[in-house]
Amino acid sequence: VFSLKSRKIITENSDVIYATVVNEHNFIKDFTEFSVANVIVKNGVHAIDTNSPIREVKAAYEAKYGEVEWLDDYSAEEIKEPDITVLINETKELELTFNPTIEIDRLPLPSKVAKNYIPRHLAMYVTEKEIEAYNAQIPDTIKKIETYNKRLEEYMHTQIFGLEFNLSIRNEGNLKANDIHIVMEFPEELVLLEGSKKNIKKPEEPSFPPHPLTKRIRSGALDSISGLLSNDAVVSFPNFPMNNRTLPDLIISPNTSFYTDLNENIITGHCDSLLHTRHRTFNTKYLLVPTMVGTFDINVSIICEEYQEPDKFTIQLIVAEN
Repeated sequence: VFSLKSRKIITENSDVIYATVVNEHNFIKDFTEFSVANVIVKNGVHAIDTNSPIREVKAAYEAKYGEVEWLDDYSAEEIKEPDITVLINETKELELTFNPTIEIDRLPLPSKVAKNYIPRHLAMYVTEKEIEAYNAQIPDTIKKIETYNKRLEEYMHTQIFGLEFNLSIRNEGNLKANDIHIVMEFPEELVLLEGSKKNIKKPEEPSFPPHPLTKRIRSGALDSISGLLSNDAVVSFPNFPMNNRTLPDLIISPNTSFYTDLNENIITGHCDSLLHTRHRTFNTKYLLVPTMVGTFDINVSIICEEYQEPDKFTIQLIVAEN
């Protein structure tokens, strides 16, 4: 049973066909692999017109749909409508690589200083008050290090496994499309950023409170103190200025008729019009970073003035282990 209220119709075999009403009969345009151009259903009998020689498609078509009556031509006009598709780097099939075990030079977490862990010959260089003040800052220091390590990991994954890409749209139909709106939802397992790899800066190591002993270093005691700082009980770090990760400077196009926008893992886009057989590439560049191995779907929805309902499809993304 076909419903002519919908632009797209799904058959029992899940084939997508297009329908309208011509001369009070059901006129269906079939875009299957058999190159059959048109199907007319009258009183339950299928009468088919094909743009290809019937001998090339008859056997395969009837094997799938059953015996039908074949026509040479028909008087109805061809259905005209746009057919918009979205491409990532000019393709619908993407493949990335990822390796969660790559070596990253993370900073170790510090431990509190215990007075009884300091050798007697170094105890004169530090007071109980200095040790307490240092230990009181350990929780904040740990938070700084954990934040830095996470940003460093993100930076390394971006540089090694990230994919820079452009979005483009193409009208493969036979009619101009107007007021095109696009929504692309990327899976949570991917990190989506605007810009390119060169815009992502490596995080700088944060500054830390100096170890109590470093305030009292004297000549001749440096070697002993250095050995103590390597002990698990006391850890010292170089003093570097704290600098939060700087995201790329975003250049937003003032052209409101053709643009894309990023909100978390969703890209929305707009194009005022696109002639049939035409292709346009958006100016904004994006960066896609995997966080795990697997196969994922990017959900795409497109609507325009000529569509009665959104056209939805998926772009498959494979993340293989490197």
